[in-house]
Amino acid sequence: MINDQAYDIAKQSGYETWHTGGGCMAFHKSLDLVDGRDQYCLISNNDDIDCDADPNAKEWIIGIYDNDSFINVGETFTLKNAIAALDAITFPAPTSNSWDKFYPDLNHLILEFYK
Repeated sequence: MINDQAYDIAKQSGYETWHTGGGCMAFHKSLDLVDGRDQYCLISNNDDIDCDADPNAKEWIIGIYDNDSFINVGETFTLKNAIAALDAITFPAPTSNSWDKFYPDLNHLILEFYK
């Protein structure tokens, strides 16, 4: 069951609930098309499949995806900080060979992806 407070925070920032497959849920936000690629962001909580974590707990993870690629960040955030982190990244993300990567934290992503 999705945490009502988390849902309200995500919805106010333009996110909607989204089934990721296999019974998992995330907060989803579509981005602009780039070269025909449908980019989007996902926020989910680190240890649960239902997005029912406390929005103030540092348990939320972020990812950026398109039709064929992904970027995942291993750093955990509060829900508001996860939203702020995704807002801080320039979208749409450029075409780059850095796709299909896992970054330990947001700083590593920004330093490599946007150099």
